[in-house]
Amino acid sequence: EDQDMRDPREAVHRAAAAILVDEKRLPIRSRGDPSAGQCDALGAYPRLVAAATSIIADTKAANPLRADAHVLLGLLHSAAAARSEPSSRAAREHYGKAVKLRPGHSRQLYLLSAMSAMAGLTARALEELLMAREAATDTLERWSYGSMIARCLMGLSPPRYADALRELEEHAEGPGGDLLDGLVLERGHMVESLYHMVTCSHMLEGRVTSKAKEAYRRAEAQEKGLPAQVRARMDPTVKMAAQAVITSS
Repeated sequence: EDQDMRDPREAVHRAAAAILVDEKRLPIRSRGDPSAGQCDALGAYPRLVAAATSIIADTKAANPLRADAHVLLGLLHSAAAARSEPSSRAAREHYGKAVKLRPGHSRQLYLLSAMSAMAGLTARALEELLMAREAATDTLERWSYGSMIARCLMGLSPPRYADALRELEEHAEGPGGDLLDGLVLERGHMVESLYHMVTCSHMLEGRVTSKAKEAYRRAEAQEKGLPAQVRARMDPTVKMAAQAVITSS
């Protein structure tokens, strides 16, 4: 979209890198036909993969660029995935192609797992998340996958509550050191892990243990200290499930 960007390769790389930092908070400008009243973010990248392929003749050298292009298209399709099954399939296809073009890329594996989970493929999502954590070189990134792995473990048939509880306990304690400084949203995820521990422990033990009660007390105390915008982004059903368990005891 940058008219002054002379090198298309640099444009694709910059866009992919920016979106991969946090695709939920980066605004993507829509482009379309204003006269027809149609604007679609996907219209901003109509020939992205084809352009990336044609820029570099050497297939091996072009693979990282094409992977970036597939990630961008996957993110754009995933924005509409909740409303459209074809968009969900298209997003997963693009993420899958990106992983094949650039194997062992943790963030691409994470995006692929998210679409697998959305499609109800819990076992596959778990496998992809474990691969993402194994591939991650950043301590904070590896830690951040813990709660998602736990949720997949709880969603398996049959559920693996013992493994899930271990993941949740580790995630709720934080990554260690001062790695969370400034990352307020991650603190909300830690609180959710504590609430999940209550539900998971109840399903595993068949009763409310003192450890589960302590986790609930910690979650409530930590939640009160979170900014309003972080609490608003937390999943209310996670707390409600934990409240039901505690109330029943």
